[in-house]
Amino acid sequence: MADPVPFSEELFRAAIEGSSSAVLITDKTGTIVYANQAFTDMSGYSADEAIGQNAGFYASGSTTPEVFAEMWAEVSQGKDWRGELQNRRKDGTLYWESLTITPIRNSDGNITHFISLKNDMTARRDAERRLRRNEAQMNTILENVGARIYMIGADFKYQYANREVCEALGKSQEEIVGKSIEDFFSPDIAQALMVNNRTVFEKRETVRTVEQVETVLDEQERYFWAVKVPLFDENDEVYALLGMSTDITERKHLEDKLHYLAMMDGLTGLFNRRHFLELAEKEARRTARYNQKLGFLMIDIDHFKRINDTFGHATGDRALQEFSKVLEHAVREADFVARYGGEEFVVALPETTLPGSGVLAERIRAAVEKIEVKTDDGKIARFTASIGGTHLLSEGDTAEQALSRADKALYEAKKNGRNQAVFH
Repeated sequence: MADPVPFSEELFRAAIEGSSSAVLITDKTGTIVYANQAFTDMSGYSADEAIGQNAGFYASGSTTPEVFAEMWAEVSQGKDWRGELQNRRKDGTLYWESLTITPIRNSDGNITHFISLKNDMTARRDAERRLRRNEAQMNTILENVGARIYMIGADFKYQYANREVCEALGKSQEEIVGKSIEDFFSPDIAQALMVNNRTVFEKRETVRTVEQVETVLDEQERYFWAVKVPLFDENDEVYALLGMSTDITERKHLEDKLHYLAMMDGLTGLFNRRHFLELAEKEARRTARYNQKLGFLMIDIDHFKRINDTFGHATGDRALQEFSKVLEHAVREADFVARYGGEEFVVALPETTLPGSGVLAERIRAAVEKIEVKTDDGKIARFTASIGGTHLLSEGDTAEQALSRADKALYEAKKNGRNQAVFH
């Protein structure tokens, strides 16, 4: 084993000169007696320019006298001092440095010098400042984005809630963080929300969905477009979800209204032809699958053109509305009625035999005879109806085919003198 290299001043100087930290050595009055190359690289001052000057010769002027007083009080008592100071380079630019000052004692224990280790902290300070600025900007965005922003951890507890969430729940952020969904919502709502949250963690994917949420303050249910994004840690594990929920209640109500209008006849409030055909085909397939019965009635107001021509279209509209009420009162809840077009109406009768359809047809026909529609000039308009009926004949029979037969039966009822029901 080789003998160790003896410690020497040359070894000490080589170590300091090779250090990446700036090193200043001062006497006990604070006058610089040594500066290494790293100090020159950091400050721009050469060793010759620094030696002989007070250690504060390149101070920026931003450090208060109290800080320097504290510094010298500490080191004069033989204690280390650590802190951060802003200094000025030779070219006039400012920079931050971390500083450790350690007293050096002689063999008698007296302080003879101080050694200062310095590192340029400008980049870190700038990064911290940018981070604080970015955090402030992000916080401003999150608090004013007009949506509910929240973070939920793997334990399904809130880790963050913005102002919108706080206002909706009627709680402060401190009262929300650490609590779970079950603490704020009814069991049914909470369970539905938890299904989406678990999906984020279990499938590790973003969930986009409409959620129905009750408002805590007024207990009204509202609809939200929710986007829930998984957040991954350095081990590629989902540690939290970031959620953003936007209130779409008004849009949902508008969509529901538009959907309703797309299904309904505006004048009578009954289903329109398109929606009726969709329902009828589904019911026909169900009927065939379970070997049940399905009846159809096609109904037409007799001489409806004469009502319009004699009493005006306003009276004709009222006649259609009164006729629709008769149909709605006559059928069961399981049946569905539609205005098929003009003065023609159609009824689907699930689980109804042909004789059963005939009984209903006669009830409707008799009720129509009793309708009295008041005209604009105070007169009374009366009318009758013709009915064609059929039922699903076999497994391969379709609603379209059945309606075609009912239409032919209706034509026959009209041909035979109207105000009657004919079945095929």
